[in-house]
Amino acid sequence: MVILERKNLLHIGSGSHFLVTFVISFVIAKLFSIAFNKIFTNILDTSEMGQYTLIVTAIATLATYSALGFPAALSRFTISYKSKDQLKKLKDFVTTGFSLYISAEFLIVLILVIFYISTGFTPDFLNVEPYVYTLLAVAIIALSQIFSNICYVIASALQNSRYYAIIIIMRVFLQIPLGLIFVLFLDMGVFGLVLGCCLAEIIVALYSVYNILKDLGIGKFSLKEAKSMLFFSIPGYLTAILISSLDLGIKVFVDYSFPIDGTEIIALYQYGALTIVNILLIADSMFRMVYRPIIFKYFDQGKHKEMEDLTITISKIFIVTIVFGALLLFAFSQLLIPFFTKSEYLASIVVLPILLLSAIIGYLRTLMAYGHAVYFKNYWTIVAGTISIAITIPIGYFSIINLGLIGMGITYLSLTSFQFFILIFVSQYYFKIKYNLRIFAKLILTIGVSISIGCIFHFVVFTNQAYSLLYSFLISSVIYTVLVLILKLFTRKDINFIVSLVKNYLALIKQKKNNSVSKM
Repeated sequence: MVILERKNLLHIGSGSHFLVTFVISFVIAKLFSIAFNKIFTNILDTSEMGQYTLIVTAIATLATYSALGFPAALSRFTISYKSKDQLKKLKDFVTTGFSLYISAEFLIVLILVIFYISTGFTPDFLNVEPYVYTLLAVAIIALSQIFSNICYVIASALQNSRYYAIIIIMRVFLQIPLGLIFVLFLDMGVFGLVLGCCLAEIIVALYSVYNILKDLGIGKFSLKEAKSMLFFSIPGYLTAILISSLDLGIKVFVDYSFPIDGTEIIALYQYGALTIVNILLIADSMFRMVYRPIIFKYFDQGKHKEMEDLTITISKIFIVTIVFGALLLFAFSQLLIPFFTKSEYLASIVVLPILLLSAIIGYLRTLMAYGHAVYFKNYWTIVAGTISIAITIPIGYFSIINLGLIGMGITYLSLTSFQFFILIFVSQYYFKIKYNLRIFAKLILTIGVSISIGCIFHFVVFTNQAYSLLYSFLISSVIYTVLVLILKLFTRKDINFIVSLVKNYLALIKQKKNNSVSKM
């Protein structure tokens, strides 16, 4: 038996340490992200921030298309190869996946350059002068991110706290000073912000490459590993392509439909409303980290009744806590949005309730719709994505044209809602869970009454007051809490259950770590 002493990239970390690191890293990264939004929304105007959002979305889309599902597959195969001490296979897998990524990105960028040179074609969402340099920066950022993602995914899969945290924090930490150099001191506007982020990504990539080469090395291109990667990742990859394409399409369509203020609408959505909504990610990430490993453990052990009970309890607790969080965020949005950005972004409050609802539905899908996944029927995610997008496109077309910012919210709500209902239906087909409809009816009633009272106070009692939203929905939050306790939707038993769940998760991670070490 060989125990790794040196804490390199391939070091297997402790579950308890990783859980703490995850929380700390997430909070630090979030604080830097808030600082980034605060600084640059006050330096650049809303239209420039909207244009930057389009470029960032284009980067994400390019990275999604080029990746071929490599990061998702790497997460799965890293654990398998490491537990079997097959580091050569892992090395070949990384080299193969990276080679395919490079080839795909080069082909996509080459096509765009050829179109530009031959026809003068310039996509509106990349129409920041100088265009060729902007396109080059987009390509470099996407390329750099795959290096850091390899390091990040390996560290995450092996619960390696050190390399997981460094990459996340380094990226957001560097973007602020480098962006300021190009935007403020060199007065380069949106293009300067892109350059600053590009340089930050290059630095993070170099750090990641150093660790990958030092601890893993360079393998050989393997057709077998390429097939394994593609076979595993195709369902998720095709779904990611559909969703990322729609996301880019929505923002481009908004920019096209509102030639004067389209980018401003995008900025209000991205840096106003969505900044508030993303705070809910903390709760979502914590629930998924604790919950999913135990679900799959129970399935492997044939404990289907325990899976059902756990899902019912977790779903109830999650809804109770996430709705309370959403009510508080909406109540304080009048203060939070100017704090995170500036007063011009307050106009995004109108779409905030729709986006909060959309986020809650999306998070619930990851908790409740897993029946098809445990039986490896992941192709249903493609079916659900395709159907949802087909329905969402006409809804989005008419709602965006007629309602602008609110129409964007309706479009995203439509997408997440149809995905949720389709995958819940499919999941129930493969793994039936008998939810307590009485409890869910109480939840819906509690939520409906609380929101209605908040609206009455906002539009009738505190109308025309400066902080009407704050007063009204703080009252709504209090009423919601009282109703939850009166109807016994959240009890001492639920608190004990959460504590027990976390302990079980940590024990599971410790067991996996010991099993992996004993096999070496």
